[in-house]
Amino acid sequence: MAEQSQGYEFTDIKFRWFIYGVLGLSATIAGVYGAVFITEASFLQRPGNPPSPAEVFGGPPLPALQIRPERDREDYERTVEARHGSYDWVDPAAGIVRMPVAQAMKIVAEQGLPDWSARLGKPVPEEVALP
Repeated sequence: MAEQSQGYEFTDIKFRWFIYGVLGLSATIAGVYGAVFITEASFLQRPGNPPSPAEVFGGPPLPALQIRPERDREDYERTVEARHGSYDWVDPAAGIVRMPVAQAMKIVAEQGLPDWSARLGKPVPEEVALP
């Protein structure tokens, strides 16, 4: 009964070893923190930054920017309109001519589509032929 009067058990762990464990864990954490701090400081103290790949190999060519895109668009539209609204030979040997779309639609409406099988030299397949 004399052992019960001490208030706690002395046989499981010595308080001294608990303190040694806490101090050892604290020292390990401090050591890792110090190693990380020293390593990071050594990387940050390197002189200068390495050159970028564009500086070493040269960058891509600069884009050719339009100075007046609205004017360029208007010029393009005028050129296309003039071409689509005029007559010109595409292939004189084959008899192919370029003409305005409105005029071509009038001709097709009056005369119908030509028989392309005679021009191609072979009959047009049924699935491709118009009714």
